[in-house]
Amino acid sequence: MIDHKEREALGAEAHKLLNDPILAYAFRKVKDSAIKTIAESKHDESALREHQYVKLTVLDDIEKTIKNLIRDGDLSRMQLNKPEVNKLKSLDRVREIL
Repeated sequence: MIDHKEREALGAEAHKLLNDPILAYAFRKVKDSAIKTIAESKHDESALREHQYVKLTVLDDIEKTIKNLIRDGDLSRMQLNKPEVNKLKSLDRVREIL
């Protein structure tokens, strides 16, 4: 089981990856190529279109997985910071009493 610190670290790395210009360029090139191949395929080239569709689906799955890692990292970071917020609230309550 992955703890909150590991999830936060994975999320940070996933964020870097998603914003990496080389990866973005590679994804765009592969997607554009697949779409062009589909658009230019002949009516009897259904296997070719299906292969390109699978490429697009896999790329979308990878992007969704990276985004989910980012979201999980953000949630873990909030969870890790939550005790700090609770400590501050407790200190504020003590100050109010005093």
